[in-house]
Amino acid sequence: MKNVLTLVLSVFALFVSCKKDKPEETHSQTFVAKERRIISYVKVYTKDDEITDQKLLSSFLAKDYEDFFRERPGIMKAEPDTIIYLSADSVKIVLDGHSSLSNTPTSNHIKSSQIYRIKKEGSYSFYSDSKYLPLLTPVPDSIFKNGAERFFKHKPFKLEQPPIFGVPGFTYYYPFVLFESTNELKFPFVSLKLTQARTVNNFAYSNEVGLRINNEFNAAMLGSLQVGDTLAVQTSELIFERK
Repeated sequence: MKNVLTLVLSVFALFVSCKKDKPEETHSQTFVAKERRIISYVKVYTKDDEITDQKLLSSFLAKDYEDFFRERPGIMKAEPDTIIYLSADSVKIVLDGHSSLSNTPTSNHIKSSQIYRIKKEGSYSFYSDSKYLPLLTPVPDSIFKNGAERFFKHKPFKLEQPPIFGVPGFTYYYPFVLFESTNELKFPFVSLKLTQARTVNNFAYSNEVGLRINNEFNAAMLGSLQVGDTLAVQTSELIFERK
């Protein structure tokens, strides 16, 4: 009996010792934006083909290079945005006034910060913000418009909410998309320009949308281009390094 008790106490002591030796997991990690890597050349597509004529490319993109596109692949310095992991499921993002991470950088040098939830799906991680919008209210979103959203792999998250004053609603999540590793965070970006020219009942009209957004390009939707459509695409990634 004494031997059994001694054995039990020894196993318990070993268990406690192992727990003490194991480092406690911490979520207090800080990452700072380091650089933007331009991965691809600008590619321009129409309904039937890819445009390779340099004169046509220059004409289509001339006024948009500075805002959305770069002439060739390379590395650019990033503004000092900061991401702080607060817990296993939340982060705080501090954006510089001329933020590299923001889809719509501000012209004034004013910093902002906000806490986001973390969601994981396979190899992807998402930082999501939520906004309540009544069911019958149009979503005031200037990014997902003119059919351009079909060229992005990741769509807004949507979650039905309990009625407020009898009005049903949804919470819409517009996520940051990224790949996480121990010492680095990678945010994929798509620079895109889409023009659409149409003639309906002998009336000609055109739409145009240009943007750079944290997302991935959905090449499978190139087949959805119609006569009169022209699409320019360039991919990049924003790199954050652990401090």
